[in-house]
Amino acid sequence: MLQVRLRLITASVALPILAILVFWGGWLFSLGIAVVAAVAVIEICNMARSGGFYPLSIVSVFSVVLIVCIGYFLSQDPLYIFPVPVILATASLVYLTWVIASNNPVSWISNIGVTIACPCYVGCLMFYAPILRGIDQGTLWVLVTLTVTFAVDTGALYAGKKFGKNLMVPSISPSKTWEGAVAGFILSIVLTPMLVIFLDLIDSLYLALGLGFLIGIVGQLGDLAESKLKRVAGFKDSGVLMPGHGGVLDRLDSVVFNLALVYYFVIWTIQ
Repeated sequence: MLQVRLRLITASVALPILAILVFWGGWLFSLGIAVVAAVAVIEICNMARSGGFYPLSIVSVFSVVLIVCIGYFLSQDPLYIFPVPVILATASLVYLTWVIASNNPVSWISNIGVTIACPCYVGCLMFYAPILRGIDQGTLWVLVTLTVTFAVDTGALYAGKKFGKNLMVPSISPSKTWEGAVAGFILSIVLTPMLVIFLDLIDSLYLALGLGFLIGIVGQLGDLAESKLKRVAGFKDSGVLMPGHGGVLDRLDSVVFNLALVYYFVIWTIQ
């Protein structure tokens, strides 16, 4: 009960601030994204240190801010962005998980690798926040992405607590259940078409359902990927900055992949 109250209090403070930034757009939105990304990178660096690595946090933070800044400048004159950033982010996440889980001796090379991989994982996905915000009707697309992703996370959490009996991947997350994952997926399938059609973003029910299908899967895979990273590092939460939720990275894990997903979905199918 205490955790639920803490989650609600944190959400009541964070969500209005996030909504203001999204509607404001421009440099203020990108600045907020850069700050959040920097905090997430610090959390990953702390997890890496638990494995005996010594990433240069200042370099990682500067790099992730730079990546978000590049996204902001590109958003001022939107053009097609090849999927290189999301591929690099995924590769960096795999590398971080592998290197922290391995028993190989720590070397200066691995420290440099972790220093580079931390901002690439977070930054190359947060890069899509200003990019998505900069496209036609970008404000609404960002809001839909955040709303559906947060709803899926919340629905999966509470459905799993109430009805969950079958653990999904206990070796990665000891609390995630198939019942919760299915509930979150169904919520995405229902909520996404409702929002995008009501907001006149998509006029095809099939496309709307397809987007809901993808968001419901990709977001939860992103959550599992970050859970794996925490697992190998020996962390329950990535940080303590958001009471009831954990760290900033714990709130970003699903969102960041969906930002990239929605951007390419819109570019490839609608605009």
